[in-house]
Amino acid sequence: MKKTYSLPTLFIAIAFAISGVLQTTIAQELQIASVKKITTGIQQYSSPQWSGDGSQIAFSLVNYTGIYTVDANGENQKQLVSDKGAGFKFSWSADNTQILYRGTDFVNNVKQQYVAVVEVKTTNKNVIVGHSRRIAPPTWINETDGHKAIFMSNNGVTTTKKMRYKSGTTLKKSQIAHNITARYKDGEIHIMNGEIVTETISGEHIYDPTVSNNGTMVVYSEKAKIVVYNMVTGIKTTVSNGHKPAWSPNDNMLTFQISTDDGYIYTSSDLYVYDLNSGKTTQLTSTENHFEMAPQWSPKGNQIAFHCEKDGGIYVITLK
Repeated sequence: MKKTYSLPTLFIAIAFAISGVLQTTIAQELQIASVKKITTGIQQYSSPQWSGDGSQIAFSLVNYTGIYTVDANGENQKQLVSDKGAGFKFSWSADNTQILYRGTDFVNNVKQQYVAVVEVKTTNKNVIVGHSRRIAPPTWINETDGHKAIFMSNNGVTTTKKMRYKSGTTLKKSQIAHNITARYKDGEIHIMNGEIVTETISGEHIYDPTVSNNGTMVVYSEKAKIVVYNMVTGIKTTVSNGHKPAWSPNDNMLTFQISTDDGYIYTSSDLYVYDLNSGKTTQLTSTENHFEMAPQWSPKGNQIAFHCEKDGGIYVITLK
């Protein structure tokens, strides 16, 4: 049943319709074209991540098993790999043809991890770093003629040999914004420029670090609060309660979730937006029975993907 709400700017009131498509109402600055469930099946999905060109969304199961993709319009859903742990902090390649991830095996009842790459089109998988006891999720170092995988382990920072882009193309420098990354390992956030660790952030219960698109800021959650660290000024600013922060393409806004639980299961979760220019936090979704989580802005800024904890679907908000 469709509901109508009195809405402030940026506030989206969502009521789940029988068809599986979210009915939306919005006022003033943002105009909502649609909010649509784009996944099918009975599985519980999570962790949506847009490809760099915005044409596809990759995601995993809620326990981070496997990696799947679907077109942004909800077509051509498929599973790429079924590896355990693959869905945690995986990384699209700059040419949108591959996904880099960390997998997990148990060898003689001992947990072992490895680094692998899967081709999005063919689903061909290549393990590029063999088993090790502890490997942090890898990411790419991008250059115009190819890329390298980089990750942290008990042996420090490791990089692979440069690999040509699977598409065979040479990227323009404008297509490679920067190689500044923030990696989480052993309760600390390590800020890296290429292969060099430039800073380390320590704290209590710190998670989900993400570097801004312009490479000057890092956002992360610490003790259920959203913190923005300006790497130029060295200033840390706590902006709101919440988890799973994500940057807008122009770095002017953040979206994140605020959730509650009873110690066992989630009891509520909604999405919020923080405006870095005005300092204003605004609630983005308001639903009683469907818990929106892990929002991700599309590269063009006209869509936001998230997963619903209740029905396990991946949804996309499309803005006019």
